[in-house]
Amino acid sequence: MLMALDYQTFTGFCGTQLRVTDGLAMGDPLGCLDDLVLDDVYQLHHDCQSTTIHAVADLLRLAACRTALTQEALLTFMMPTGHRQQAILLSAPDQTIILPLGHMSPSTPYRLISCDVAGAKRGFDRARSATFTRGTFIRMADGSERPIEQLRAGDKVQTVGHRTQIISGVADHTHCLSAQTAAVRITAETYGNHSDVVLRPEQPFFVPSGPVNMTTIARDNVDGGDVSLMTSGTIALVQLFFDTPCVFYANGLAVESHIAQLTMDAARPAGKSSELASMLQMPASGGLAAANRQPNVAERAKGMAARNISASSR
Repeated sequence: MLMALDYQTFTGFCGTQLRVTDGLAMGDPLGCLDDLVLDDVYQLHHDCQSTTIHAVADLLRLAACRTALTQEALLTFMMPTGHRQQAILLSAPDQTIILPLGHMSPSTPYRLISCDVAGAKRGFDRARSATFTRGTFIRMADGSERPIEQLRAGDKVQTVGHRTQIISGVADHTHCLSAQTAAVRITAETYGNHSDVVLRPEQPFFVPSGPVNMTTIARDNVDGGDVSLMTSGTIALVQLFFDTPCVFYANGLAVESHIAQLTMDAARPAGKSSELASMLQMPASGGLAAANRQPNVAERAKGMAARNISASSR
């Protein structure tokens, strides 16, 4: 049984929240692509307000008014530390929106060094890639586990069915938690994961339940106990990029590599996630096979199935 997964949520800023503090367009807000000037320095307003963006596959809308957004370009900024910060420039009929690929701070100047129109889609694919906290152990191709912060492009991870996938890129950033930008913590042994694992609310993962494996998303399982929301503090995140979707293991939990793409597939019975769910039936030592023997996993899976049936009947 596969649950129909819904949209993914991102946090962005209106262009008016980001203004030029040094450069040719001094004082101007972040405008449309034609108005951008390379080498201008931007800074977020000290009391900036974020805006919520909903996405299903490549379709993006502003959550508040359902206005459709167009991906214009991948912007790259240089920070005083020498590090680079990327963001996607989005446009609506009457405004521009910036979707940071990482944390942007109001106290930091960002110098615009490139505008890549062709890279907008690539940037958005990165935004929806699986992200985990530092210290999360990823199962490698040889069956060993390695802390995510030690991984590099070219490393091979183990995927379902004992297959392998090459990591095409790795990025890390700091994420400030709030009620609007929360993370989900799944306590060790809740779904067969051998250690606590922290996920983005929209992260899909597989739950083993006897002969059937179900896919669900993190936010739908928050119960205030074994699965809880993290709404305060700061966490260090590492993001893994793959050229094609796959299911790999983070602290023993089987997770999707691409959030939005497989969300669409999961809504179709014959979609990619159906194939991945079938592959999860293959026997293995420990991991998911061991999780099938845990009573709390089966109980939770039954509860999710009941909620799914109830939701589909409405």
